[in-house]
Amino acid sequence: LKVCLLPPGVLLVFASQSRVLVMGRGGYGKGYHGATSEKGGASRGNTGKGGAGGRNAAGKGSMPSHSAGRAAAGRQGAGSTKDTGRTEASAVPRTEFVNPLDIKFSQDSISAKFRSGGLVEDTEAMLRDGAMRKRDLPMVKVTRGEDGELWAHDHRRLHVFQELKKSGDCGRIKVEVTEKPVPAFKQSTRNGGTQVRVNPLKQECVVKGWEYSAMPPSSYTYIGKDDDGEPMYLTDSTRAKAPCYADLSHMMDH
Repeated sequence: LKVCLLPPGVLLVFASQSRVLVMGRGGYGKGYHGATSEKGGASRGNTGKGGAGGRNAAGKGSMPSHSAGRAAAGRQGAGSTKDTGRTEASAVPRTEFVNPLDIKFSQDSISAKFRSGGLVEDTEAMLRDGAMRKRDLPMVKVTRGEDGELWAHDHRRLHVFQELKKSGDCGRIKVEVTEKPVPAFKQSTRNGGTQVRVNPLKQECVVKGWEYSAMPPSSYTYIGKDDDGEPMYLTDSTRAKAPCYADLSHMMDH
């Protein structure tokens, strides 16, 4: 223990572990590797006022406001980093394996095409025939409602999986469960989400040939024969270019 007398009213005491106990007219303070201020007993560390990251603790009511602000900012910054870490961790999608028939449709109807231009019917046929796997499609995103039911965000994919489940060609599927509600513009179901209507493509194109007689009636509508005796069928613009996978699959089955 080392005692040093300073100007009247100030007593400086050095103790173990490089810890300083300061007693003076303005109060007292504690710090590490520090020297005292002239008044008030606030400590000034080697790395600057207030210490590094708030290491130095000033005495009661003796920390300068800017030092306190920096120390608080340091603590707050560390907390923000931790919070960010938790936020990023919680942002990882949560997945579940569920029966597709247990998922409700939020929408009343869907397009017969995906945004990529592929047909919903073709995707179903490729999955059924093994030309495509479930993992080849993005997961269906769902939200668990207040009623405990799972409500879909992605309705065309859900329709495909439900049709496969009904025919025994699909088991459970892996879905992404999100806390975000289904967008309002998608909440148009009129039957409690049990069914969705596939809007048929407009059949405005005519194709010819006997091979089209084996195509699904829903995709090709027979309208008679031309002058040469070739059968004519009405179909949509996508199938008019060439038979799609679902058509070829149908032909192979017959």
